[in-house]
Amino acid sequence: MEIKNRNALSIHYVPDNLPYREKEIEFIQSVLFPIANNIRVPNVIIYGNTGTGKTSVVKYIGKKIPEGVVFKYINAKFENSAYKVLSKVAGEEEKMGYTISHFIQKLKKDPKNMIVVLDEADFLKKDIDDVLYYLSRINEDLETHIAFILITNKINLKSQLDARTRSSLDERELFFKPYDAFQLRGILEERAKLVIGDQYDPAAIQKIAAVAAQDNGDARYALKLLSKAIEIAEQQNAEKLEISHVDRAIESLEFDLVSETIKTQPLNHQIALYAIAKMTLSKRGLIDDSGFIPIGELYNFYVKVSEQVFKRKPKSSKRFKEYISELENLGVLSTTMLRRGSRDYTRLVRLGINPKDVIKFFEQ
Repeated sequence: MEIKNRNALSIHYVPDNLPYREKEIEFIQSVLFPIANNIRVPNVIIYGNTGTGKTSVVKYIGKKIPEGVVFKYINAKFENSAYKVLSKVAGEEEKMGYTISHFIQKLKKDPKNMIVVLDEADFLKKDIDDVLYYLSRINEDLETHIAFILITNKINLKSQLDARTRSSLDERELFFKPYDAFQLRGILEERAKLVIGDQYDPAAIQKIAAVAAQDNGDARYALKLLSKAIEIAEQQNAEKLEISHVDRAIESLEFDLVSETIKTQPLNHQIALYAIAKMTLSKRGLIDDSGFIPIGELYNFYVKVSEQVFKRKPKSSKRFKEYISELENLGVLSTTMLRRGSRDYTRLVRLGINPKDVIKFFEQ
């Protein structure tokens, strides 16, 4: 199988065509592009789940920006303070020691019509008010204008802004709906053709689309699956991408996700996960086929695992229950209460990830 364009496998790749987002592109351009004629334009807030194409659409629009307009894309996950954002807007993010007023003065001395994108804007938290305030004041003092695109998956972002910021925002809101299986298939087919031409079984693409559609229509996950499946097919010297490669890719990505989740946890949380996985696989202590384990029996097994496998002194039952609550908040397990008698309740615990992946992580 020949790889024609490996760069197109990257989730950061912005293709020349973005199918199923034509209306969103047209809307944003119609709202913002009049800024090229020195017209004050509204700001745009884009909402949507992960993998709905928000960032790709905005970066695509950045490639089509009218002449004379400066386009600044900033990911607030990394530039997560008013100082960092304003320094980048002013073009001096590599220099330290300046004050915010220095950046504002620089922007006033060399005014330009500008569209500033704040991707993952919710990471700015309270600083988002300062960013919008400072740059909006430049709009008031000069004939040139600065417009914003705020991108977020938090539907309540606007309600978290200061009342004065909200009143002066003059925003247009746009919600990106998740892709359905048909749309995901079209996106994947276009990307596959860029990467491997027609060297794929259509059923393989269809399966990736179906899996991603079940995962909230996440195109980013779909493209990761495609990339991993192509990588596996290439390693096997396959003539084309097939369903078997997709199946392997699904298993691999699920394990990668479990691994990254476990890596970030403190050791005692990891020991608790190991104990639950071992009991689940052995069916030891399970009350039925639902996979739930009484927390008392789980704690007793955790004590043995901690002492015999990890060679560590186990924590108290109270601390162990706190670990379980924290892991439940993380989404890797769930708990419920079982009534035994008129007043007696037992807390039950069930693993929410593949127990084989958990054990595989520790074995590696």
